[in-house]
Amino acid sequence: MIKLVAVDLDDTLLNNDIKISEENKKAIQECRKKGVYFTFATGRMFCAAVNYAKEVDLDLPLITYQGALIKTIDEKEIQHHVIEKNIAADVIEFLRGYKLQLNVYMNDNLYVEEMNDFGNNYVSLSRVEHKITNFPQGLVTNPTKILLAGEPSTLDIIQKEASMIFGNKLTITKSKDYFLEFGNEKAKKSIALKALAENLGIKREEILAIGDGMNDLDMLEYAGTGVAMENAAPQAKEVADYITDTNDNHGVAKAINKFVL
Repeated sequence: MIKLVAVDLDDTLLNNDIKISEENKKAIQECRKKGVYFTFATGRMFCAAVNYAKEVDLDLPLITYQGALIKTIDEKEIQHHVIEKNIAADVIEFLRGYKLQLNVYMNDNLYVEEMNDFGNNYVSLSRVEHKITNFPQGLVTNPTKILLAGEPSTLDIIQKEASMIFGNKLTITKSKDYFLEFGNEKAKKSIALKALAENLGIKREEILAIGDGMNDLDMLEYAGTGVAMENAAPQAKEVADYITDTNDNHGVAKAINKFVL
């Protein structure tokens, strides 16, 4: 019996217009009416996810920043795994050499040194504002996340190189083909989901997780029932227990109807 549902946002719950469909909203409502807990597990900033949570009237803490930050709708931090400033400075110096879009997240704010087309696309997708600063002077606190945006093939090469240097200190994953993300070694959706479930007294086998990307793999494997979208990365489909419809065809609602309702 499913008692907790955790759903990714982009390319999963959100359709290609970056909205929650009425079908998905209805399924969430019915899920909660049945007494099943529901939350988001997203790579997004908290500020870029909370309005969607308010739209469907969620009251459970949200898993954001790939699991680095668990925070309630009224902005009470439950758990926050950050990148130490000295490590962040090393990562920034390493990534700066590639001359790609570099985003740094501190106190739920987005900081950049400059913007390019990838940066503008990110801001448009996430619907967040950005602040201009210089690094490493701009590291006023320990960042929650660092993101590099660029061509997928280039990021693949950078990911391999970065993993050899920082792989024992950080979690390095792709949230989209063109977004490479760096976080605390405990910044994983599965770790955050486990913490939230244990706090609610819910067992692993009572969790339904739905996602599409490389950053969802550990969550899909951890949950008792892992569901991948039809539009998911091949690796996500491989680890999933079930494949639902696409994000543009209410795949989340169909998975909830099958496994919860």
